[in-house]
Amino acid sequence: MGRCRGGLAGGRGARQRRAPGSGRFVTRGRGGIPVIPGRWLDLIRFGLVGVVNTGLDLAVFLTLHSQAGVSLPLANVAGFAVGVTNSYFLNGLWTFRGAGRSGGFTPSWRQAMIFVLANGGGLGISTVVLMAASLVLPVLAAKGLAILAGFFWNYTVSRRLFVGCET
Repeated sequence: MGRCRGGLAGGRGARQRRAPGSGRFVTRGRGGIPVIPGRWLDLIRFGLVGVVNTGLDLAVFLTLHSQAGVSLPLANVAGFAVGVTNSYFLNGLWTFRGAGRSGGFTPSWRQAMIFVLANGGGLGISTVVLMAASLVLPVLAAKGLAILAGFFWNYTVSRRLFVGCET
């Protein structure tokens, strides 16, 4: 596939200059303001969406496990389901908007199902880490490690789905 497009780097009016003393090029937008390259901007946005998703995931997980006595794996799946639904819409509408696919983001059942299945790898990773870590750590700490473990997998598959290129 072709290269990924996206973000603000290289946009109209942007120019590159060598950063003093580093030998590296820095992309500057209008008015000389440094511009975050597209993939880094996507990663930052993905992280911010992830914070929201994590809050939703934790709220559902802790409520079900601590208050309702639901098992760790089932509470983890329920929290994941809420977080991944939110993730699909926020990442499509904001994180990767206009970063590759023409016409912007149009939600569809097909794309949503592919997104959920692709992010299922992140669920598998997080569930394995949760179960293993909960043997030696408090549940909340184990859940934190589990969320972190799935982050990079989910970024990779989300970028591939919304942008349509290798990360």
